[in-house]
Amino acid sequence: MKNILDNPGLKASPEWEEATAEANIANPLLQNNSILKQILDFGRWAPSGDNMQPWRFKLIDENHFDILASDTRDHCVYDLQGNASQLSIGMLIENMVIGAASLDKTLDYELDPDSTDEHPVIHVKIASTQPENNHAHLADSIILRTVNRRPLSKEKITDEHKQKIEEAASPLKIKWFEGKEIKKTTRLFFDAAGIRLSIAEAFPTHASIMEWNKPYSRDKMPVGSLGMSAMGTKMMKACLKDWRIVNFLNTFMAGTYLPRLELDVLPGLSSGAHFILIDDKVNESVSDFIEAGRLVQRFWIRLTSLGIQLQPQMTPLIFANYHRQSINFTSNKKQLKATEKLANKYKELIDGEDCGKTVFVGRIGYGDIADYRSTRLDLKDLLVE
Repeated sequence: MKNILDNPGLKASPEWEEATAEANIANPLLQNNSILKQILDFGRWAPSGDNMQPWRFKLIDENHFDILASDTRDHCVYDLQGNASQLSIGMLIENMVIGAASLDKTLDYELDPDSTDEHPVIHVKIASTQPENNHAHLADSIILRTVNRRPLSKEKITDEHKQKIEEAASPLKIKWFEGKEIKKTTRLFFDAAGIRLSIAEAFPTHASIMEWNKPYSRDKMPVGSLGMSAMGTKMMKACLKDWRIVNFLNTFMAGTYLPRLELDVLPGLSSGAHFILIDDKVNESVSDFIEAGRLVQRFWIRLTSLGIQLQPQMTPLIFANYHRQSINFTSNKKQLKATEKLANKYKELIDGEDCGKTVFVGRIGYGDIADYRSTRLDLKDLLVE
């Protein structure tokens, strides 16, 4: 496959063509669909929190480039230590590693020790040696991988598929929640959503990330990808104009219940399984989270290759870790108390393990690729001198 966009599994439409059209790039290193360009294209389809894409690429020569990354701690309450962004950087690298393997190349990379946690720099080298642990067969699924927030099939994930998924995620362990257990984890999602929808600190992120009028977005989330009803969407659009409206509805009209029902409860219950990915150690450094992100992405792409869709549910983990580390992420004292209860429930779910060992939470199920999805910035917009 010479171009990642030539994948026959994609649903072509004029809107999709517009949202993925590539501008001409004058840089000679990227001409004639070079190996370098293909690897960068694989990389840029990695997921990131709210499609923020916290990375840029600096080209050195045909076999060397730098990833100039950043985190979103200065403006996103879900990333106050940069860990969510660091996971995404790992996902970016895993896309590139898998893509390079499909081109019979190896990708070597090193975190610059002089770069900061907030702005990590990764030096990358493309080599011609045969890659070890070759996952090249997953390359075609990279662009098909997306978030699916809609109800999925309740069909149980087969043992054969679970074995393949666990092999892809290794050495991360997967704690599965199936059958009646799904109600318990759905309740956790519901509780976490109550916190995120009730704190003023989350409002700027929620208000800035939505694309209201198109099925695809290069740098935001199309509202259609949320799977809300017409009434719920109309209400959300009105509320996101002003935090005071949200606060009034939350205080006097139980304003969080409709979005929690539509975004968390109904999809949560309509799933084949819920899961938590658990590491054998507490991740602390930028390198720790990058390596964990690579494994998460491999896990996710393997799901896609098996026809299984995924929706991350990261707020229970994020808030539980804030409580573990005594991070007062909101001025809302009521929600800080709710976070303590949430953290205790979360710890019960992982059998008393340190929640610092868990790296990813979500739900999965058999189903079709989402009709509405985020695309990515054009490669030319991700290049820096």
